[in-house]
Amino acid sequence: MQMRRRDRHAEGDEAALQAVFDAAPTYSLLVEGQLPQPDAARQALDALPPGVGYDDKFVQLLIDGSEVIGAVDLIRGYPDRHCAWLGLLLLVENRQRQGWGAKAFEQVLHTAHRWQCTEMRLGVVACNTVALCFWQALGFVEIERRDVDGYTDEVIVMRRAL
Repeated sequence: MQMRRRDRHAEGDEAALQAVFDAAPTYSLLVEGQLPQPDAARQALDALPPGVGYDDKFVQLLIDGSEVIGAVDLIRGYPDRHCAWLGLLLLVENRQRQGWGAKAFEQVLHTAHRWQCTEMRLGVVACNTVALCFWQALGFVEIERRDVDGYTDEVIVMRRAL
């Protein structure tokens, strides 16, 4: 499996990312209460946390052979310079529960180590129990809960030392 960084200005890259969202409708239904919107990829490419620039945002497609099987959104230096924030790790539905998520996470860890990060954080919508169990199995622990507009449930912020 390869990870390839997407260019937020490249139309083809946006379309490939949108195809991932469209091929994982259960995720959008669960966390947003609706099917993937036509601008889901654009929103993912443009979303930035406070104080972070696009040079520190890495949206990547997960590719197996010539097939796009998922996407990752990783932020360098958020919420502090020693932390990497995993905004998304999403697989198309026909590739879920086959070990691809753990393989993708290994590549994400490699990237965070290259950045000399000492911890990783992420948020999981509380009703997404499958994802919550996945991240707990990979060593993430809850540190807080937040209400976030646009989500069907509260967001559980989790961390893991690297």
